[in-house]
Amino acid sequence: MIIISNTTGINGDYTAQIETPTANYSPIYIGNEQESTTLVDDFTQPIQLEVEQVDSVVIGTTFLTPAINPESPQLGEYIFNPYSKQLQIFSKAPPRSIQVISPPPLIPVIPPLLQEPHPQLFKNLPITGTIQLNRSFENHPTATASFEIALPRSVIQNILSPGLEVDIYGLPLRIENLDITELPRTIYPDMRCNVTINFGGKWENYLEEPVFLRDDGNNNLILDNEPDPDCGIGVASNNNNRETTVIKLLNKAGIPYTGTILKTVNIPNDTPRDATADPVALLQERLRVANSFVRWSNPAAVEVTQINGGAIWNYRDTEILGEITTNYDAIDKASRKRKISIPNYNSLPSNLITFPSSPVPPPIPQLRNEPPTNLSFEYPNVELTGEFSQPKDKEQEKTQGNSKPRYVKKEPKRRIRIDGDKDAHKFPEGTTSIQVMSMCFDLGGPTKSRQFVSLEFEAEIQIVSETWGFIFTAREIYDDSRKRMIGNPAEQWRLIKKTTTQFTYDEQTGYLLSEIETGFDTVRYRKESTESPETLKPENPESKLYRFLQLPVTKRNSRYLQKFEEYDIANAVDWVKKCDHYGKPFLAPVYNPDFAPPYYTVRERSESAGFASTSNPENEGLGEEDKRKPDLVVGEESIFETSTNVEKAVFSRTLLGNNTFLRGNELQPAKFYTYENKYKAQGEGITEALQETSLTEGEGEPPVAKRRPERFVKEEKESPDKIEKPEATLYRYLIQTTGYTHSNPIGGSESFPVAETLQEALTAARCKLAIENWRNGLTENLQIPGNLRIKEGDRFNYICNGELRSRVVLSVSHSLEIWGVIENARKITAVTSLSLGRYILPPLSFTKHKIPQPGNQEPVNGSAFLLWRVNLGQILPLEGKHRRNQ
Repeated sequence: MIIISNTTGINGDYTAQIETPTANYSPIYIGNEQESTTLVDDFTQPIQLEVEQVDSVVIGTTFLTPAINPESPQLGEYIFNPYSKQLQIFSKAPPRSIQVISPPPLIPVIPPLLQEPHPQLFKNLPITGTIQLNRSFENHPTATASFEIALPRSVIQNILSPGLEVDIYGLPLRIENLDITELPRTIYPDMRCNVTINFGGKWENYLEEPVFLRDDGNNNLILDNEPDPDCGIGVASNNNNRETTVIKLLNKAGIPYTGTILKTVNIPNDTPRDATADPVALLQERLRVANSFVRWSNPAAVEVTQINGGAIWNYRDTEILGEITTNYDAIDKASRKRKISIPNYNSLPSNLITFPSSPVPPPIPQLRNEPPTNLSFEYPNVELTGEFSQPKDKEQEKTQGNSKPRYVKKEPKRRIRIDGDKDAHKFPEGTTSIQVMSMCFDLGGPTKSRQFVSLEFEAEIQIVSETWGFIFTAREIYDDSRKRMIGNPAEQWRLIKKTTTQFTYDEQTGYLLSEIETGFDTVRYRKESTESPETLKPENPESKLYRFLQLPVTKRNSRYLQKFEEYDIANAVDWVKKCDHYGKPFLAPVYNPDFAPPYYTVRERSESAGFASTSNPENEGLGEEDKRKPDLVVGEESIFETSTNVEKAVFSRTLLGNNTFLRGNELQPAKFYTYENKYKAQGEGITEALQETSLTEGEGEPPVAKRRPERFVKEEKESPDKIEKPEATLYRYLIQTTGYTHSNPIGGSESFPVAETLQEALTAARCKLAIENWRNGLTENLQIPGNLRIKEGDRFNYICNGELRSRVVLSVSHSLEIWGVIENARKITAVTSLSLGRYILPPLSFTKHKIPQPGNQEPVNGSAFLLWRVNLGQILPLEGKHRRNQ
């Protein structure tokens, strides 16, 4: 971490001090408000640093973000030039101090050695050779390997048989074919073989067979040739399950699922039981509507990720190996350019060059944004087809006169649900005695957990969590007469941890505002050895460090919510038809007490603290000048903070007069930015620490905050009269990319059958527009030192010759060289080849045109008045005991 400050009496350049934590415990930044800094007058000048990379910049509690366009930085952004190592910040208010977080300097090794753990295939076999791992966008992974293995052919064939599923560095693979060449024994007496292996994707094999669409699907084999009219093959039958999900269908094929929630799959009433479905086809239909893409390269499950949900990698040009090749193709309307004159970029003739008397260093590149590229896929005023439901299209059940609907509060039913092991207080069956230290819970012994969840209106109001296990020291179970350890499991099975969590909801809206968790945890400063327990040693002065103690723990989570500026109120009011004293009908509102507008989380803070400390016995007897070791600390402490900034969508406007505007096409979609700051320290001595800061960008509206279930039920007349909805207004929707308008001839049609609303169809069109331009526009190929964590669909930003380039990973190829065991360690090197597309989210506009319908019926009007608070909740101050605020 680098701390930069401007104090009284400092003139000229600002310098940066790098503070490196010492000793073997977590780094702690301690600041003193009275000693820190005075008010800074000017931070507009560049700050000279001595680091190669900047991860994040923090001013007070505000996280600055890297400038998206270094040629036009905005407030709240910063620019770091890796060539000149200068930092520029753009802040709204003069900061007191700046924290610059950068990674520690490392000596690069090309190609880098891969660290443990290695796959069993490489670790447990006497193997050398090469393997290439390939993963590409929305495709199954593949791999090819060429090994030399010092084993007989029969052993190799038994271990590496076709069909074997293997996980190689997080890539799910399956052996498709195997070629074995036995080397001559006269040359290789250890029976060596050359082996060539082709791998395919693990999940690809699971998708070859269809699955039953219905939950009760079967082939309906009828006994004694007696037909069953409800269940026969090809015969329609009643289906109580009207819908299913892609997750269920994939699970039937043996494939787990993780990621974005997809739209359900509707099942018609006349669907026979033997009807089958293709899970992959149904998955593909729903991806773009969910603004997502699929990864088949996750070993745990099929992963569906939103297009802006991947990791972001930042590289400098010094970290790129060799050349960068670019292929550029564009067909959009804006690329149809006339021939232009080309300026003269040639160097001066040699006879006009004056050589300097001393060497002149090359110029330092200035950071600049990459010039725009044209689209390779576009919508030239395309018709968006489909039947889209509107909020007003739903039939509203209305009553006339006094028989209006009313809302009755449900009975406040309270119940307690038990999750986990209900018999957690009972020690495991079959345990008759305790004779080894490994039975202790913190040495790998068995534990059981359970939760008592108190529900009111099916909303969680309290959770009591318990964890049980064996708690003992060697001295407590040692039998002096038998000279060995033997403990009673009933006496040593005790409560390890117990916490109570209280939930607080906003009374009016039902949104969850805070959770407070209190309780205790069982810890000790040092763990005993399983082979030679320390508490059995005579007169051990450190025996007290191995005794267990109950540590109070506290965790608080609070939120500050803000209401969306625009939202649908169709479910807020029911309308009943009434007549005024002139006999003219009008609609009167009946308000829904369960309705609340959507809120999102602006800020959230989670604080957990529970630790104890004691003096280190190794410091006893040391002099004042001797280096002392830190105190022993045990427990856990963490702070997690997030903040969300929303950038509104931009629309075109048409002035109608008297400061009245008509909203037109969407010029720029809404975006939101979530800043996260995580700090966590745990383990013995709290030496395992992690501090992370991250920025996540999302398109559209931020997620809606958590809210309790409804507490009212709507009661209506048994046979109410209904106001039939008027004939739905029909529209024709046209979508256009840059360079086209709705006045252009219609250039085809686009359809997303799964989309039920216009917004879902537009989301799918924007998603398809972005992905097609990633794949088919500007593509680049380059190599970097082996990085096995990069996935297809991740963001990849790098600087080349001063130009900031934003890319998305289309394919990854890892070339691994297995050198065998050298100096008692497995040596494996790796180089990663990337195929990149330009990361671009092209703007998409749409227009709708009313289709005239016959009839001119006068509508019945009504009005309602709704008032809601803009903000809910508050962020609780940090009150827990932390090493940072002791």
